[in-house]
Amino acid sequence: MQKKDLNPFRNYLILRIKKGVTNGKKLFHELQNQGFNGSYITLYRYLKEDLSDFWTKSSCKKTFPYKTQVKLNRAKYKTARIIDKTEPGKQAQVDWAHFGEVTINHKAEKLYCFVYILSFSRAIYIEFTTTQKLSVFETCHINAFKALGIPEEIVYDNTKTVIISNKKLPDGTRKINFNLGFLDFANFYGFLHLPIGQEIKAKLKQS
Repeated sequence: MQKKDLNPFRNYLILRIKKGVTNGKKLFHELQNQGFNGSYITLYRYLKEDLSDFWTKSSCKKTFPYKTQVKLNRAKYKTARIIDKTEPGKQAQVDWAHFGEVTINHKAEKLYCFVYILSFSRAIYIEFTTTQKLSVFETCHINAFKALGIPEEIVYDNTKTVIISNKKLPDGTRKINFNLGFLDFANFYGFLHLPIGQEIKAKLKQS
């Protein structure tokens, strides 16, 4: 099914978005109840590309109502810590690994490995790519979600496609500048994204 198949639901989606409903799971289930037989990713792309004037602004406003650059709120957006005590379905970790270069069509390309690890079970999903651009990063997430599911939160090692900058302030809090494009993606799939703590960075790399 293509994006155009969502056109009959356009007005409904705009109405729901204006009412503050931007979570992809909720919108997807609502459309399924109305006869939509397409995929989750089709809906995401339709919202991002065809309804961006409505969905992106509403999504970002809901996530960060004042500034793109914010101080980390410890009650919600805290630095992720000890992963050994997480419950099933609670947390995953994502990072990029570098594997040198590979030759494609007589041209040298950098080779990257997308790594997605469930903190409780240590189940792992990997995918090799030749770019780290946001669209590929999102696709890798979607493939990982299909294989291992979507956790409540995902922690990242200051990946530029997620966190543009992460500075510690004199008062001990952190000032985080998030990538708004990825904020839309995280909000749609309903997971909380966190900057990774130094004590668990080593565990991710060891895995």
